[in-house]
Amino acid sequence: MKTAYPNYQQTTTAFIEKKLTPAENEVLNKFLKDIRINASEERVNRKIRPTMLQFKDIIGNLLDWDKDVITEFLILLNDSNRTEWTKNDIKKLLRRFIRFHYKNNKMIDLIKCKSDSNAFNHERVNENTLVTKDEFNRILKVTTSLKQKAILSILFETACRPAELRLLKWNDIKLDVASITFFCGKTKKSRTIPIQDSIIHLQRYKTVFEYPEVREDDYVFPSPQSRDKSLSSGTLPILLKRLSKKAGIGRNIFPYLLRHSRLTEINQKLPIHLATKFAGHSVKQSQTYVHLSSKDLTSAMRKIWKDKKIPQEQKNKYEKELAELKKQIKAIQEVIQIQVDEKQGGFQEVPDSRALTGQEVEVYLESCPVGGCV
Repeated sequence: MKTAYPNYQQTTTAFIEKKLTPAENEVLNKFLKDIRINASEERVNRKIRPTMLQFKDIIGNLLDWDKDVITEFLILLNDSNRTEWTKNDIKKLLRRFIRFHYKNNKMIDLIKCKSDSNAFNHERVNENTLVTKDEFNRILKVTTSLKQKAILSILFETACRPAELRLLKWNDIKLDVASITFFCGKTKKSRTIPIQDSIIHLQRYKTVFEYPEVREDDYVFPSPQSRDKSLSSGTLPILLKRLSKKAGIGRNIFPYLLRHSRLTEINQKLPIHLATKFAGHSVKQSQTYVHLSSKDLTSAMRKIWKDKKIPQEQKNKYEKELAELKKQIKAIQEVIQIQVDEKQGGFQEVPDSRALTGQEVEVYLESCPVGGCV
């Protein structure tokens, strides 16, 4: 067992593959096959397999664990500088592997996982870190790449998951009817989103597509190395970090922050059943993606106050007071009209004395001598 939890990079776990014994390799492949029932191949290769290799590197093996080993590992993990969200993901995978291979409930009980909402990284995503439309436009303007503009516009307008964007193919995009169909490997469901702002960027990008003769089964955003491979998972975070810094945003912008920002706006404007359809997740999960501010609450309460009905008794009282005020105003206007006519040397009919405004009354009174108008 290592004495500290290493800071692995996605490309630094490949060397651990060589350390696997034949028996460990067999168990690992069976476990990953079981994971594939509910997870995409891309997610398994990008996240789950590297994390399993980390277990091997830190603990020293995959097939000889007990309660003491799990306790030591959890101490290392809890003392590491990883976010609560990441720690929770690691713990959930650890529980699943123990359940799959060891079938030991006592070991499983040692691992306490939080619900997704409790484990959420509120420091990185909250009402103060959400991306505004002005900030997004600033990011969009600092790049001259048509491909990057298309990537950014789709990410923000559709609030798609990064993996959904990377796996997009041209036959998923219908420019003639302005829509994009996404398939989520996480939920195993597809959804079609109408688009508007992204159309022009997609049209322009398609004319300079990096491979000759665009095919319908081409990835929309293929790898620079091969048209048969999509962009790597690390490309989008690096791109957004670089462009947001260039635009002078002042904080780290990452793909999921764009999703949270857009979905917060969508949830304010659409009914919940349409908002969840747009997002491609459940009503319960939508709570994770809504970051309302105190201003939103104040605005909502003002609508309630505005719509609040006045009791009939109170309404009758206000109407009587209003009628009395109208009589007083009319009497004052008649007196003023008489004095205006006398000052002009004769009586001249004014079409409607009630047309005198409060401002006209003030002007007249200011023209009177100190002793008052006579």
